[in-house]
Amino acid sequence: MAASTERPFARWDVVVVGGGTAGFVAAIAAARAGAHTLLVERYQTLGGMMTGGLVAGLNTMRIHQGRRTTNPYSATSYQTEQVIRGIAQEVVDRLIDMGGACGPRGESSTLMIFDVEALKYLISEMLDEAGVEVWLDSLMTDVVTDKAMLEAIVVYNKSGRHLVEADAFIDATGDADVAVAAGAPYEIGRPGDGRTMPASLEFIVGGVDLYKTFDHLRKNPEDLDSGAVDAYEQRHRAGQPIIGLRNFKQSLKKAVEAGDFPVAPDAKNPIPLCGIHSCIRNGRVVPDETRHTLDAVYNLDLSNASDLSEGILRSRRQVMAAVRFFQKYIPGFENAYLLQTADQLGIRETRRIVGEHILTAEEILNGAKFPDRIARGGRALNVHSEDGGTLAEGHGGQKWLEIRGGQAYDVPYRCLLPKNVEGLLVVGRCVSVDHMGLGSMRGEPLCMATGQAAGVAAALASKLKLSPRQVDISQIQQVLVEQNADLGSIPAAPPETSA
Repeated sequence: MAASTERPFARWDVVVVGGGTAGFVAAIAAARAGAHTLLVERYQTLGGMMTGGLVAGLNTMRIHQGRRTTNPYSATSYQTEQVIRGIAQEVVDRLIDMGGACGPRGESSTLMIFDVEALKYLISEMLDEAGVEVWLDSLMTDVVTDKAMLEAIVVYNKSGRHLVEADAFIDATGDADVAVAAGAPYEIGRPGDGRTMPASLEFIVGGVDLYKTFDHLRKNPEDLDSGAVDAYEQRHRAGQPIIGLRNFKQSLKKAVEAGDFPVAPDAKNPIPLCGIHSCIRNGRVVPDETRHTLDAVYNLDLSNASDLSEGILRSRRQVMAAVRFFQKYIPGFENAYLLQTADQLGIRETRRIVGEHILTAEEILNGAKFPDRIARGGRALNVHSEDGGTLAEGHGGQKWLEIRGGQAYDVPYRCLLPKNVEGLLVVGRCVSVDHMGLGSMRGEPLCMATGQAAGVAAALASKLKLSPRQVDISQIQQVLVEQNADLGSIPAAPPETSA
C-alpha cells in the first residue's frame, strides 16, 4: 500500500510499537546496543499494565516454589533462585533508590511491589538517558510489506499521518497488532472453545483499617485462602507489603446468597478472584490503602474493539459491586471508599503469535533448556479460570502449577519470531506460547526479559543489515550478558545430521 505523510521523518534503525511492560525495555535495550530507536505508544503513559493498569508488582523474577503452601509471603520472599536480572533488575534498584519500592538493591523478592507513580517517572528517565525518541498519543494504523518483509508502519498522531520506516520492528502491542496486520498467524484462547483467561480492572480503596480485617480472619480462618493471619499482620505493622489476602469464602457465600455479589457476565460460576494487596509510597506501605485484583470480564475477544469497549464497561460495574461487598461484609472496610481505578483494563490473553517455536506448558513444567535461550523463567503456570471459580475452589478457580523440581525453564529466541513475516520481533504476552504456558510467560518480568532480548536482536539486525531471523544467536546472547541479563549455562546445540 502507499501512505501519505504530513512531513518526512528519518529512517530508524529500530522502531518499537507499544511502550508497555515489554516495549519500553525493548527500546532501552536497542538504544543501548547502538540503534537509533523510536518508541511509539498509543497512550500518554508508558509502562502499560505496570502503570496504566495499576498492576504494581513484578511477579516473578525468581522461581516460584511452595508459594501456596510453605512460602505464601511472596512480597518479602527471597529464598529461591533469581533468574531474571538485566534491565528489569535495574528498574527495581532505581525504584528502591527513589523510595518507589522496598528491599535490598541487587535482588528482587518473589513479587516486587512498587509505586506506580515512581515507575512512570523512572521509565521516562531511562528512555531519555538511552537516547530513545518517544511518540506518545500515537497509534499504529497500518503496515507496509513487500512480500514477507515488513518495511514500514503507518502512525497517526496530532501531527497527522506518518510513514515510519525502519531496519527492524518490534511488536510490543500486547495483542500482536503489528504482526497480525503483516500477515503472521496467531491463536486465541484455550483449545476447543477459544475462551481466554478473564480480564481484571485493578482498583485502589482508601479508608481501610486492616487490623480489623486481621481480627476478622483470625475469628473466621475459612475466609483466608493461604498463609497465617499473624504473619500478614506482622509484616503490615513493619511497613512491609503483603499480597493475596483472599478469598473470603464464607463472606462471599453470604453475599452471593443475599444477592450482594452478582455473577460477572458470561462467567459460568459466581466467584471471581478478588485479592487484597498493599500499596507502596516513599518506600513503605500506605497503612489505610489497599489494591485489589478483580476478575470481571469473561468470554470476550479483547482484540475486538466492540468486545473491548464492553469489557471495560462491565469491569467498572463489577468494581463498584466489589467495593460495596467489602464495605458491607468485611470488617475494616466499613468506611472504605473507591480511590482509583486503573486507566487500562488488565488483559491477560488475546492473540498469541505462531512463531518458529511454540513454547508449551509441558516444556515449562519440565524446565526445558534450549540452545537459543534469550531468557529464563521461574514463574508458575498461573492460569485464571476461563469460566469463573466456585466457592469450593481456592483462588477463584485459578490454576497454579509450579515448575517441577524447583528449576527454571528457557525461553527460546524462536518464540519471538513470527512465521510468515520478516523484519519483525514480537515480545510480551503475545509471544509464541500455548494457552496454558501463557500463564507463566505473561508475567511482567518475563515480558521485560523478552523485550530486552528483542531490543538487542533488532539492534544487531540493523547493524548487520540482516533480518532478525538471520542474526547469530551467540551474538544476541553475548550482548544480553553484557547488559547484565541472566542466561545461566547455555546448552550446546545438537550436532547437525545429514538426511
